[in-house]
Amino acid sequence: MLLAPLKVRTRVRGFTFVELSIGLVVVALVLTALAAFSLATAEAWKQGSTTNPVGNGQTVASVAVMSNLATTRINHEIQDLLCTGGYFSGTLTTSTGQQASLLLWRTDSNANKSVDPSEVELIQYDATQHAVLKYLPGATPANCDYTTFSNNSFIATFKAAAAAPIPIARNIDGMQIFVNTPSSSTQLPVVEYRLYFKRDGHSQVAYGSVCLRSPTYPTGMTLN
Repeated sequence: MLLAPLKVRTRVRGFTFVELSIGLVVVALVLTALAAFSLATAEAWKQGSTTNPVGNGQTVASVAVMSNLATTRINHEIQDLLCTGGYFSGTLTTSTGQQASLLLWRTDSNANKSVDPSEVELIQYDATQHAVLKYLPGATPANCDYTTFSNNSFIATFKAAAAAPIPIARNIDGMQIFVNTPSSSTQLPVVEYRLYFKRDGHSQVAYGSVCLRSPTYPTGMTLN
């Protein structure tokens, strides 16, 4: 006579009340720490807020964040252009007087190494708007060649016939520009600039430098 196999009963053990309590305490500690970190981060970000120079609204971002964004945008705008022209260095801490301005040769669309009216761009700081603006040629751009383009007096002429400006960076309280024009075919133009920020009794200056990447030199440019 065959015997039936024995049935082995497996007990599934659950968590005890003490274990559940300990788990809840651990979860509560983790959530408390996470909430404290989030609140501290939010408060630090809020304390870094600044008052906009135009409209007196609040920008919940520190000056360091705004300066990094501004330098990134300015560098991106300039770095792929061909050549620098006339410029004014501008003033850093005053809204009066000639503000920072720089003429740039954007592209050689005709592949003739000649600066044509439709190929010029102007970057200028506007003290009223507290912004760095970009001006492109209008429907009837002012006539120019390299000699005109490299002259500071052409800045006002070009701007008068330019299209509506495009903002590159805002919430800036001052700007200065310095240009290292190449003197030989082995050099590239270098644009250095300073951005000034003044918020709630504190001031800060951000420094930037960008090298134009193209080795294209326009006809009429004298190199040693």
